[in-house]
Amino acid sequence: MHTALPMKAIGVIILILAFTFAAATVCQPERQYKEIETCTLVTDVARVLYACLHEGNSLVSQAPGQASVPNEINSYITQVLIDKQYLSATVLRHHGYLTKSKSGRDLLIDSWGRPLVFQIPALYPSGLIYSTAAGQTTILPLSSSAWPSEKGPVQVWSLGRNGADDRGQGDDVIPLN
Repeated sequence: MHTALPMKAIGVIILILAFTFAAATVCQPERQYKEIETCTLVTDVARVLYACLHEGNSLVSQAPGQASVPNEINSYITQVLIDKQYLSATVLRHHGYLTKSKSGRDLLIDSWGRPLVFQIPALYPSGLIYSTAAGQTTILPLSSSAWPSEKGPVQVWSLGRNGADDRGQGDDVIPLN
């Protein structure tokens, strides 16, 4: 007995696959655009942090001693960079990268509207509390393979489209070199 699919069924399967591929292709540019936007943002912020620290600004030494409030380091670093005019609050707000925290402080956010992760491993080796897609969670510093020391003592990255900490892997968006 021959169990080959009828030609009509094969045609329907091909049509379904074609529509699926077309839908994925149409959705892909939006996904890529957000990833590219976020990569540009975290790369620019990492470069600004690097320049700020190398100009003698004691950003790291002035960080809060305890960071028990979610996104506290994000708001602290964001405020310092805006106050010292390394970043423009007007430009960041215009492009949708600046929002207010629950306490009313500025937060840098990615293209998905989630706070960027800032880490200072020397001060907070056991991690910091961040608001993620899954709620509040402690996020550990990135490993030296994901964040080489040449990039500086302050790590910055986005949790990517899934909003989960993938340790600088998966869909997380880290700065370009």
